[in-house]
Amino acid sequence: MDCLTEGNGDLYGIGVRLGLYFQWAAGFLLRNFSGSWRTISAVRMANNALGLSLMLATMINTSRGLSLSTDFLIVYYLTIALFYAESYNLLTKENANNEGFLYVLKPDLPLLFQNLLFATASVFGGWFWIRGVRMAEEPACGARAAVIGAFDLNNSRWKVFAAVFSVGLGIIFGLFFVIHLAGFWSGQVSRRPVTYIARSLSFASGAPTQIMLALQGLLRPNLPGARNEKWFLRFRAGDLLLLLQFFLINLAGPIIAISSVETMIRTNHLSTDGILESSGQMIALITGVTSLCVAIAEMLGDWFGDWVGRKQALPKDIASELLYNSTKPMEIEEIEEVMKQLSRWISEYQKDDAASHDFDLGMGDFRRPEKETIGPGTTPSIADRRETEAEAYQRPRSV
Repeated sequence: MDCLTEGNGDLYGIGVRLGLYFQWAAGFLLRNFSGSWRTISAVRMANNALGLSLMLATMINTSRGLSLSTDFLIVYYLTIALFYAESYNLLTKENANNEGFLYVLKPDLPLLFQNLLFATASVFGGWFWIRGVRMAEEPACGARAAVIGAFDLNNSRWKVFAAVFSVGLGIIFGLFFVIHLAGFWSGQVSRRPVTYIARSLSFASGAPTQIMLALQGLLRPNLPGARNEKWFLRFRAGDLLLLLQFFLINLAGPIIAISSVETMIRTNHLSTDGILESSGQMIALITGVTSLCVAIAEMLGDWFGDWVGRKQALPKDIASELLYNSTKPMEIEEIEEVMKQLSRWISEYQKDDAASHDFDLGMGDFRRPEKETIGPGTTPSIADRRETEAEAYQRPRSV
């Protein structure tokens, strides 16, 4: 009997699969090897675009009875299970002065969108395993699911477990979304109860706590080499446990997802179009290759910065940086005005800093003049503005 079944190449063809595998590799490198938050966010945006298009097409086809019963699980593995380690925000960076203080990077819109996508897809999975799977078409020789190994997809116990598990994941990703949303809107200082919860779970921005540091070590473990460059000379049992923890957090889920996808495609005898015959596969593959190249370039730039980053030691063109980071087009007059303002600020800061330096060294009887009343047409000094801002920061605020 011929068991060959025509699958959907735009959802899980070889080009789509390779593109998503490359996307995962890019995210893995950026999370664990000094990737910048900006690049991580850009790669996550690409993940979101691919994941949304694949999952939305799968949901529409499934609700209309136009998909195979195996399609949803394959796409869920590729878009959700493969990237679960990116769904929570426990990335930390040292401050600019390298004083040992770590801060959690603030959640951004791509992370919020990813949480919402994961939650929606998981809740839809609960409906699929209860009802939607009966509406889908079966492969020629019966549907086989896989969690590394293959088994009957229509097994009643499996469907109950999958439905409950999907709803549970939907709730977890929904909580991530709420917590990240609180951190996104509230900023670093807030008395809102949701922000307290978010900080205690270390998902929002703000000063680190003991719980935050504990979760950082639990859910974002570092390799032993990150602590000591010669760790391999004094390998300990604790290092073995740390490697095991790193594997479980970062690699176990993707290995299960990738092996299960390939097993389902093989055991269900699914055939898809070639890469060159499907524009969707080409787009996914090119996106994945681009993200991986960007991640590798940033990783190498960080490791060999003294060799490949010599030009970075030169003064930056502030106007170019301004234009690059501006959210709207800027006219030359606007740039000139900003540059003049920056020049004035720098000049005032240097004068104030020089005066403070003379005072600290005891060079002369330096005394701060009495604070003058600031009236119309009077420009406050930088020191006065600092004091005013500090007083405003410490003043209790209504919530």
